[in-house]
Amino acid sequence: MSTEDDLNIRIAEALQVSSVKEDLHHDTHAVHPHQILTIPEDGIHSGRQQQNTSNNTDMLLTQDRCTLIRKLRKVYCLLDQSVKTVNSAYGVQNLTQISSCLACIVVETYGIAVNLHGLSNALNGDQRILNVVHISLWTGLMVWRIVGISYSCEMVIQEARRTQRLVTKLQMLSLSASSGVQEELQLFGEQLAGSPLHYSAAGFFTLDLSLLKSIVGAVTTYLVILIQFSLADTNVQLL
Repeated sequence: MSTEDDLNIRIAEALQVSSVKEDLHHDTHAVHPHQILTIPEDGIHSGRQQQNTSNNTDMLLTQDRCTLIRKLRKVYCLLDQSVKTVNSAYGVQNLTQISSCLACIVVETYGIAVNLHGLSNALNGDQRILNVVHISLWTGLMVWRIVGISYSCEMVIQEARRTQRLVTKLQMLSLSASSGVQEELQLFGEQLAGSPLHYSAAGFFTLDLSLLKSIVGAVTTYLVILIQFSLADTNVQLL
């Protein structure tokens, strides 16, 4: 299985096989003992050899799978510790950078609004357009910083959630209880649920794509307030 779609197909097939087995189980109980066919001894002997060979192969594959899941658990533990280290080392820096970028975006967006709507009569047309271009480039740089931080953090969080979703789907497959794979998957699922990954700015807010919605709302609110004050000052000067 190389993709999640393959896993979904395997889960659907496992559910169908389990339903067919249940039907056959009910049909077997309904068959009369005299209707059961007698299998020759040679067929039984060859069947046992094939079964032993398949059991040995399945045992080796099961051991490899258990080892792989244990390695994945260790890797996730190291990743979780790395995320905590990044939060503690760069939390204050992320808070300062996001706050400064937010303040710059508010001020620069207000400057663009002032130049476009002619709230300031100190500049002529050409100089006003040049200021709008400069301010827009600087505002785009601030927005790019915030989007870059939020998007990179969101991708790590989404991959962790995808891993948890895949582990949950793997637990739905019909695996032997004695193989140990089901137990390893259960432990891995508990580990993923107990220590979810998240980035934060010194604990004040979470760094993900939801931060962009909050920033857009804050910029819009402050921009409306500043423009209202500017219009009020302009009306007072005209009076």
